Amino acid sequence: MPIVNRIWVNLKEIIIKYTSPHGRQEERSFNSDASVIDLRMRAAMTIDLSELAECDRIETLDVSHNLVESIDMGPLQESQTLKRLLLQDNRLTNLDLWPLVNCSDLRMVDACSNRLRTLDITPVFTCEEMRTDSTVVLTADSILKYVTSPEDLKKRYHSVRTDRSTWTATPIIIWIDYPELIRRFGWKVVINRIRTVLERTPITKWFHAQRGLLEGLGVDELAGFDGRPSMLLDTVSDESDSEAALDSVYDRAVELLSEQIKNGGSTLFLNIGTMRNTRASKLIPEIIKLRHEEIEELTVPVLKGRAFLQSLWLTYYGFQLLSALRIGLSTDSRGLEKVKAALAEMGYELNIKRVDSVQHGGWKKTSQSHRAFVFSQARAQQQVG
Repeated sequence: MPIVNRIWVNLKEIIIKYTSPHGRQEERSFNSDASVIDLRMRAAMTIDLSELAECDRIETLDVSHNLVESIDMGPLQESQTLKRLLLQDNRLTNLDLWPLVNCSDLRMVDACSNRLRTLDITPVFTCEEMRTDSTVVLTADSILKYVTSPEDLKKRYHSVRTDRSTWTATPIIIWIDYPELIRRFGWKVVINRIRTVLERTPITKWFHAQRGLLEGLGVDELAGFDGRPSMLLDTVSDESDSEAALDSVYDRAVELLSEQIKNGGSTLFLNIGTMRNTRASKLIPEIIKLRHEEIEELTVPVLKGRAFLQSLWLTYYGFQLLSALRIGLSTDSRGLEKVKAALAEMGYELNIKRVDSVQHGGWKKTSQSHRAFVFSQARAQQQVG
């Protein structure tokens, strides 16, 4: 008769302690491999989650329908399995979600029916679903301002009224500039926040992130850098005071933009009017020269009476003109005549070429992230127009 070997798996028991309204200490135990930690409807006023650091397979934490006023998410900061965080129907007056910033699998946070006034959603900005009361003011670091479209925000962020119905409008998010964050937390905390967000930013959103970052730092005039946004921080020390750090970022941005312009890259979103009395003023002659060249060297393809304007959108004058005319990525003959007339008033003749097919690509020297950002602006204009 065959011998059957029994393999015993030693599962560690974790204890979650909580306090009842009568001040009595109570607890509930789970196995350390539990995927669901269910603490619903325990009439808990405080909950100690410290032992969840040992729970390496947790997917759902449910502490809903309790009396909790504050909760520490720190024990979950290393979790790579947490998917759902259910905090609804408590008495939370503040909620710090930053311990969850590296919880890469987190998909849903429900914080409805609490007493929150504001909530910083920066650390969970990529969640597929976020639910809060309609009275809660949502805030996020300005680096994220352009990373997600209004349409995507509307799909993912749900404001819930007191009658539990969902507000269908696009959520309003207050974008917090970095001088304000530095005043609150100090430069060392802020630079770590910036780096953490950038580490999680995909290459397809690099241009979007640099715009939000530089605008948030108060240097909008330079917010056209087309490259890895973390390069803007190459010369910054965590130990610097905020003034020295901001000067370092500014000088690095000027250096990177100088190289971008010399290589024939984009001049979009560079404000030479604001640059005039700054250290970036040395860039102005080359920016002006390149802006002329990019129009003069441009050819717009026309197929069966329709002009395709992607290349024009990628130029400074083209972007300004097409935005003002509310013309999108393509237009008919009437729209094309408007574009030609407007450029003629500026002293430019638009080169037109009739083609048998339109080959998308071979764009001006710009990244895919930069083009995605610009073309999303163009599509928005086409929808409005």
